[in-house]
Amino acid sequence: SEIGVLDPAAVRRALAGLSKADAQTRVGAMNSISWNVGHLAWQEQRYFLYRLQGQLPNPMLQEKFCYGCPALTPPLAEMWAAWEAVTTAAIWLCRYCAIAQGLPTNAPRSRRRKTPSAPSS
Repeated sequence: SEIGVLDPAAVRRALAGLSKADAQTRVGAMNSISWNVGHLAWQEQRYFLYRLQGQLPNPMLQEKFCYGCPALTPPLAEMWAAWEAVTTAAIWLCRYCAIAQGLPTNAPRSRRRKTPSAPSS
């Protein structure tokens, strides 16, 4: 598998033109797109800031966007802001991890080195 970090800018490009109403719409049992952006912010805060550094800068993410949390339809702009704050706080760690793995921090995904697979027995 390839090591990489989900790029918020790529997600923004993918969702460009999405209306506020569509971002907050739930389809059946699926969470809204805006909830999923909040969930991404929760995951990155949990793994990069809380577990590795003991920091929980936005407790609301833990309370409302964790695995198993009730469905919400938050404003997309608020979720972008939350995710951006988390990724800004964690970016140095992501770069450190890439450097530790021998990956250039500015190379496109297609040029990044693949990690060796575990030998099969």
